[in-house]
Amino acid sequence: MIITNVLGGLGNQMFQFAAGLGVSLRTGNRLLVDISGFRGYSRRNYGLDRDFFGIPTVASPIDVRRVLGIGGVAPVRRILSGRWARALRPQSLVIEPSLSYCQELLSVQGPAYLQGYWQSAAYF
Repeated sequence: MIITNVLGGLGNQMFQFAAGLGVSLRTGNRLLVDISGFRGYSRRNYGLDRDFFGIPTVASPIDVRRVLGIGGVAPVRRILSGRWARALRPQSLVIEPSLSYCQELLSVQGPAYLQGYWQSAAYF
């Protein structure tokens, strides 16, 4: 299973989805989108839920926990943002280190949680 974190404006959301789709197609893993970041985020709305995008299922907190290999009841956003992240399976959490091209994304096999903007056509 590949889960891509989606947040930001529609352009960012499309890049994040496309990068996740590229990994999903290359590895044969199911793709889900994590839109939990939009809770309490008033600057933008989730825009990929229109029928013409054909976006896959939205990931549940249980899906995210399963991919990251974590238990407990702490909110996923808190786990990903703090010291908790060090306890995750390192191969399951892929964080874009900068806005420049990241070769690491091409070696992801899954299961994986992708967090970043992934603004390069080379990802997909």
